[in-house]
Amino acid sequence: MSEKEKIITDGAATAAPVVADTAEDGSVRRRRRIYVLSVGFDPLSPEEAAESLFLAASRKKEGNGGERLPFTVVTPNPISVMKARNDPELADALSDADLSIPDGTGIVGAAKRAGTPLPARVTGIDTAEEVISRLAVTGGSLYIYGGKPGRAAEASAALAERYRGLKIAGYADGYSEPRDAAAGKIAEAAPDLLAVCLGVPEQEIWLARHRKELAGTGAAIAAGGAVDVWSGHLGRAPELFRRLRIEWLWRMLRQPSRLRGLPAMAEFRLLTRRVRPRRKGE
Repeated sequence: MSEKEKIITDGAATAAPVVADTAEDGSVRRRRRIYVLSVGFDPLSPEEAAESLFLAASRKKEGNGGERLPFTVVTPNPISVMKARNDPELADALSDADLSIPDGTGIVGAAKRAGTPLPARVTGIDTAEEVISRLAVTGGSLYIYGGKPGRAAEASAALAERYRGLKIAGYADGYSEPRDAAAGKIAEAAPDLLAVCLGVPEQEIWLARHRKELAGTGAAIAAGGAVDVWSGHLGRAPELFRRLRIEWLWRMLRQPSRLRGLPAMAEFRLLTRRVRPRRKGE
């Protein structure tokens, strides 16, 4: 990403022209990206985000020199944004992704308070599953990488059962072998879609480091805890929690280890609060 395109700001949000959605031929158009505390988000609806990812997964984007590089999607939430403020490699990985979707109501709220609204919250798991369902219709393939031992296999089996026609190109957990060795095996499998479920910041950094090695993969999405949901080890939040936009609270109640993220969420809310314009004479 060039210095001209990369805008770094400590304000709540701003906008700049960056990579956005995918054209019908698999090329990438430019659109204004909304920045929240220096992390960019593409202003796409859930439907547009899924369409961009599906087209990229189906056409296998061409890279420089003709090699087919994966179209990468990141899914930052407020905690990701706060981690990126202190982790330059994570910040670069988020910035360089082809598509960045706001997986958190806190992101959408911050952008709205700053006067640069995003269309909607776009969850990584829903985006990935919509694309998986469409790949099943076209005979496309999926590779799941990450999660505790056994969960990627369980998730793959469950998705193949749910979406008949989906091909499982492979799966691997995030513990059984060195992560640097995983990229080569995934490239050999050449999946249409790769779901990387290593958690933040590991999954984003891993994707950025190994993108060239993943040549032949159509698209890759940082899917976080999706592997736990797909494998049946963790349920989605009840409808009431989703409707009230407090799905994050449900996850913390089910996984107490997530409570460590509360201070970061509080700091994010403080940094992105609406700033009252000064009146003349103040």
